[in-house]
Amino acid sequence: MLSKLLQTAIGLSCSALVGCPPLQAAGPPEFAAQIRPLLAAHCFECHGPDSATRKAQLRLDQANLSNGSGLKDVVDTAGPSRSRLLQRVLSTDPETRMPPPGRERLSGSEIEILQQWVRNGAVTGKHWAFVAP
Repeated sequence: MLSKLLQTAIGLSCSALVGCPPLQAAGPPEFAAQIRPLLAAHCFECHGPDSATRKAQLRLDQANLSNGSGLKDVVDTAGPSRSRLLQRVLSTDPETRMPPPGRERLSGSEIEILQQWVRNGAVTGKHWAFVAP
């Protein structure tokens, strides 16, 4: 019993202090908690709110835009393998790969979370400010 408690404590310490990957939550990834922070860390510099640095007129910080250049326009939930977002993240070709060479790539666990999100319908939900506490 003590051994099991010690293993649990060591595992929790590893996750909190060393940066080990967190335990996977049940159900599909949540946009606000998992996907948006991932996109913010890896994508918003070139595809975010700053129009001066935006590339390819693509905004990954907005789900639906009337001009067809939002996050939902590069995600294909009917066929995740056809999703341009996933194709770019998974590409080995330096010309099409995202993030581009010279920028930090997504880790294997981040790519898996992104793939799960797309497979589960790429639900973005409401902005946190519009969700009742």
